Amino acid sequence: MRESSARTPLVRLAVLFFLQPLSSALWILPFGNVLAARGLEVLVPVVFAFPPVAALFSPLLAGVLADHKIPSQRLLRYLLFGSSVLMFSASLAVERANAPLILALMLAHAVLFAPTGTLATAVVLANSSNPARHFPFFRIWSTVSWIAAGYFISFGISSDFSPRAMTAASFCELALALYTFVLPPAPAPNVSLRRSGWKEILGLKAVMHFPGGMPPVLLAMVALTMCFSAAFFPYAPQLLSSTGIARPSAWMTVAQWSEILFIGLLPLFLHRVKPQWLMLFGLGCGGVRCLSFAGYAGGCGWPLAVAGLAMHGPVTAFTFVTMQIFMEKNLPPEVRNRAQALVSVFGSGVGPLAGLLVSGLLASATILPGKLDAGSWAAFWGAFAALHLLAAGFFFLRLRRNVPDA
Repeated sequence: MRESSARTPLVRLAVLFFLQPLSSALWILPFGNVLAARGLEVLVPVVFAFPPVAALFSPLLAGVLADHKIPSQRLLRYLLFGSSVLMFSASLAVERANAPLILALMLAHAVLFAPTGTLATAVVLANSSNPARHFPFFRIWSTVSWIAAGYFISFGISSDFSPRAMTAASFCELALALYTFVLPPAPAPNVSLRRSGWKEILGLKAVMHFPGGMPPVLLAMVALTMCFSAAFFPYAPQLLSSTGIARPSAWMTVAQWSEILFIGLLPLFLHRVKPQWLMLFGLGCGGVRCLSFAGYAGGCGWPLAVAGLAMHGPVTAFTFVTMQIFMEKNLPPEVRNRAQALVSVFGSGVGPLAGLLVSGLLASATILPGKLDAGSWAAFWGAFAALHLLAAGFFFLRLRRNVPDA
């Protein structure tokens, strides 16, 4: 009986990590093709830039509130209720091809939804006695949700090119908001903010003065990895559909199956390899992913497309997830919400925003309508492969000269 009651919070937390990313996956996976089907492909890089823009500030503000004012699960509830209303409204705007309204609603949605991943992580880690061991298990469920979303979009509601997937996302957000009522409680916030400088309030002081200077280096690596990976979700489904693959959302789940594998193996890697080298390997895998897509576009066969999709697993597990575990393990409890928010700022904000700007420029020159030829796709992915590998070389030299302890 005691064992069963101990497992109950773990099950609840796993469900939380399933539903939160499911809300994102339901609209992100088909969104590029949905807009393109309505002649709105010019909005793709703009809308996909909204979440990174929001991630520059929204998670940090939510982290301050969660550390000092409002319990994480309650703040998560408020944000999800608002996000649900905005996403439902945006689905109606897409159906009517109302570009200005789409932009306004998706920007507002991004601001409210951006902190939800950080807050869900904070709730899970606050209820885990061994983050390095338990967190990969919870994180796997967020990957399972992306797989479920891909199959649901392609086979359940046949919405690879329909805003019905956005409607489904809005209902998922509503369900998750209601679900927060049954989550185990997070620690009570520390309400003392007086006589604290802005660096201390945002958690920058604790992070930037960590012994050995590790967090700034790893945050930069996370940002660059996510920067050069920014083209994956907006443009990989379009690459697949342009080469005759009928259900690209389902094919995209190869990336999530790979993610499950590598996140499941992550505790073994963390036990044997320092986090900075794991993250460097993840950065290199991003370059291999883009090279595989370039080869596939060049006519080398579908196995290269599968290989490129599968590289998403080590990229995610060895960069973003490793960084989240590192922050939870090495920083004091009173700044962990803000530290996780900083990971989100760099990994979901700074990096992807820069990458989307670059990918938008490359797309406008190569792969927009009238230029969907194999050579253009190969040039597009080849450019990102070169950026990945140059960054990996830079960090290899940086870490070899001065490897901080972890």
